[in-house]
Amino acid sequence: EGGRLGVISFHSLEDRRVKWIFKQGESEAAKLRKREESAASDGDDGRGRYRVSDAELALMDKGMGLDGIKSAVPLVQDVPAVRLLTKRPIVPCADEVLSNSRSRSAKLRACVRVTC
Repeated sequence: EGGRLGVISFHSLEDRRVKWIFKQGESEAAKLRKREESAASDGDDGRGRYRVSDAELALMDKGMGLDGIKSAVPLVQDVPAVRLLTKRPIVPCADEVLSNSRSRSAKLRACVRVTC
């Protein structure tokens, strides 16, 4: 609860995977907020974790997104709800790249785990 995660990626494919997983975590957080709001009106505690349907699992097993389109990055099933700390990746400044040329491809993304 409240844990922070920072990921440095050096290749675009790595960064794409991190970005997709973070986006899934953000949508998980939105689902938890929506469940909390509806539970407050229904009298339910709303603490149950979001579960994917069998049809969604079948699409994930085939490497497809929930919309049925082939996904370049497969969905991860148990992604915790997160809030992004960096909207865009943090990249090295020009001075850093001059002093350390290998840093030019580095991208830092960060998030914090949330519970509703």
